Amino acid sequence: MRSIDLLADSRGIYGHLCDEESRFVYDKRVLFSMTQEWNHIRELVSHSAQMFAGGGTLISALQNPRPKYLFGVNWCAHVLAQLWQGRFRAVVDNDAQKWGGDFDRLPIIRPDDIPVSERPLVFVAVRAAHEDVCRQLYEMGLADEDVIDVSVTWDDISNHQYFGLDSLVHSPHEVFVDVGALDGRTTESFQRWSSGQFDHVYCFEPLPKNIETLTQRFEELHEKGKFDVIGKAVGDAS
Repeated sequence: MRSIDLLADSRGIYGHLCDEESRFVYDKRVLFSMTQEWNHIRELVSHSAQMFAGGGTLISALQNPRPKYLFGVNWCAHVLAQLWQGRFRAVVDNDAQKWGGDFDRLPIIRPDDIPVSERPLVFVAVRAAHEDVCRQLYEMGLADEDVIDVSVTWDDISNHQYFGLDSLVHSPHEVFVDVGALDGRTTESFQRWSSGQFDHVYCFEPLPKNIETLTQRFEELHEKGKFDVIGKAVGDAS
């Protein structure tokens, strides 16, 4: 009975979407949620990536026959490994404790183990230190065209899927509610989209580790009286 209710709810939401872009995004996300088949997200990412300067480069590099490596053991690398299974030889990481292990069925190797002479493509999936990692790879002998900085394009894709619609009109008195806020990336996307012009942000997140991250990340906003994190989950029944 619950599955029937969810299907009815999904149809109701779909019927209220007023443009093809929103319907496409919603359709692919719902199909992935129902089937856990990554091809739906791959279509969504491929479609969205073409809208950005770095997106076409990302898709072309993924289709290139040259050997490919991911740099960074994290969520972004996990998604890329799932979306393009069989495309990557290994995952590279600077953390020596991870060397010799595996990540998404890919071996984790040292940066020095990258076969530079084979002119591989390295997809930098780290975020905070992505510029440092790119510089590290250049110093190892990789050329600029051999290093694909995924982090910038990934953020563009993420921002676009929520705040990229022309029909989405901004008001300086926005109140943004982030349900299932996780580590706050969607809230950060909202901040960029609104240029910091909004009244308040409420983040609902039940996991203590994520609550701590949210509190630290948006400490300045909280001090200004524009941010609150509510340590609870949200559902349709109490």
